[in-house]
Amino acid sequence: MLERDTLKGFGNIYQSKIIAAILTDKEFFEQIDDILFPDYFESESNKWIVNKIKTYFNKYKQVPTLEVFKHEIDNEQNDILKIDITDKLRNAWTHLSDSDLTYVKDKFLSFCQNQELKSAIYNSIDLLKTENYEEIRKTFDNAFKAGISKDIGVKLIEEDVENVFKKLVRYPIETPWELLNDISRGGLSKGELGIIVAPPGTGKTWILVSIGVAALNLGKNVLHYSLELSEGMIAQRYYSRFTGIYSENLEYEIDEIKTKLQKYIKLNSKLVIKEYPTKGASVNTIRSHIQKSISLGYSPDLIIIDYGDIMKPPQFFKEKRLQIGNIFEDLRGLAGEFGIPTWTATQSNRSGNEGSIVTGEQVSEDYSKMMIADLVFSIQRKIEDKTAKTARIHIIKNRFGPDGLTFPSKFDAGNGLLSMYEDTSVEGKSAKKEMGQGGEVLRKMLKEKYIDIEGSK
Repeated sequence: MLERDTLKGFGNIYQSKIIAAILTDKEFFEQIDDILFPDYFESESNKWIVNKIKTYFNKYKQVPTLEVFKHEIDNEQNDILKIDITDKLRNAWTHLSDSDLTYVKDKFLSFCQNQELKSAIYNSIDLLKTENYEEIRKTFDNAFKAGISKDIGVKLIEEDVENVFKKLVRYPIETPWELLNDISRGGLSKGELGIIVAPPGTGKTWILVSIGVAALNLGKNVLHYSLELSEGMIAQRYYSRFTGIYSENLEYEIDEIKTKLQKYIKLNSKLVIKEYPTKGASVNTIRSHIQKSISLGYSPDLIIIDYGDIMKPPQFFKEKRLQIGNIFEDLRGLAGEFGIPTWTATQSNRSGNEGSIVTGEQVSEDYSKMMIADLVFSIQRKIEDKTAKTARIHIIKNRFGPDGLTFPSKFDAGNGLLSMYEDTSVEGKSAKKEMGQGGEVLRKMLKEKYIDIEGSK
């Protein structure tokens, strides 16, 4: 008779974490129920716990609560076993919120699947002697199907209407801009991708930093990847947004920076900035770093990648547009895989420099990057806007509400402060007026410079 392997070599803590994972993830237990055997566990207490979970689930389609366990323990006749079961449950409960439970589930699922494959090989020996190849094929088919997720999707007719709407619930992380939050139902949520489109030198990095700061203000953890600027330069931009101090003056305001940072320490917000050389990091590189961060106890709530266009493509294509399109598709997959809202940026093409706003048709290279994103907005700052400290924000795509909207804005490139306004608001009208005056201010500046040059001659 085939003897199944046990989890003895994995240790007691790992086995406690498996039980914690089962108790906190109903879908995971449904997935492994058929291939989960109490004998995999080392102690009689853990075997008892797993057996009770399976029995209870098969009857009530739910994992048992702590109250259920208390009742079952009271009915146990073996007093020594009672004490050990209580200890094992207490140990499992301490791991319910561990950051590595996803890793534990993956490894345990592989263990159970391998045991099924081992069993199939063993059972096929006798079938091979009788040349019963059809039964061998069925045996291996069943083994390979073991542990496949039983979630086939929403069963619309069978589902309660309330359950359908529960699955639509989002937990977005707000941006710094109330207008953007209003039209996007609160910002990006788990697994969603947002893209900022702009011509070169318009302020994409500042906007991404501002989004990061907004998340930190909510007590969230942020992973900011930079493929263009150094970690130090990105850190300085965060300092500017924390304090409002212009970048060139930061080194004289060290005490002010430290004071502002105390706020985020109290909020328990964490920011990690990771720099990679241009074209030096693929989506797989980012994936590995996220996994490493999680394993070290740092679980990000928001990912920022500055920016997608200059990442390393996963495979070589003759046409650059196909390379970039593939990168953005993988970024969307990355956001979904980890269930983390992800923001990045992309450049507009040459025509994007010409109009008052940047539209979707002016996105550089592959338009498919717009198709897979959930929220896309552009920023335009022409020369006269830079003089007047104004900008135009245009909503290119929005899965959650209206798009095609344009918001007059104020933008200070010295500290990255961006403010969006309704077109008809007092502030919006003022911003539009300053946009019109920006050209006149620029002409005066050029005239004065010309006079200075002529005078020096």
